[in-house]
Amino acid sequence: MKVEKKMGKLKPVMVREKAVKRMNPFIFIGEMRGIKQGVRKGRQREGTTLVLRQLRRRLGHLPVARRRAIENLSLRKVEALGEALLDFHFPEDLTRWLRKNSAPATARKTAKAPKRSPRQ
Repeated sequence: MKVEKKMGKLKPVMVREKAVKRMNPFIFIGEMRGIKQGVRKGRQREGTTLVLRQLRRRLGHLPVARRRAIENLSLRKVEALGEALLDFHFPEDLTRWLRKNSAPATARKTAKAPKRSPRQ
């Protein structure tokens, strides 16, 4: 009877979370990781969108290559660009900043394992 009273006070989502946590903690951990990843991606997208709008207003139209370079930046770099763009006066300032702060394309790709020589 006690359990039924407690369950009646909880929202359905809370009941599900408690049940999942008790029955299979791995599912709950996976859900929490998914939520954190979604929040991180949302912050990244919003930060990038804001910086692109500010750059467009400050420097005018941005070439597609510049927009893609900005979209590929980490959240930390996007935040740094948001501060640095306050000092930009020419499109070359953005180009210089990107050249200095963007990781080379080869560094972003996952490193492949070195080839092994055949055994003799």
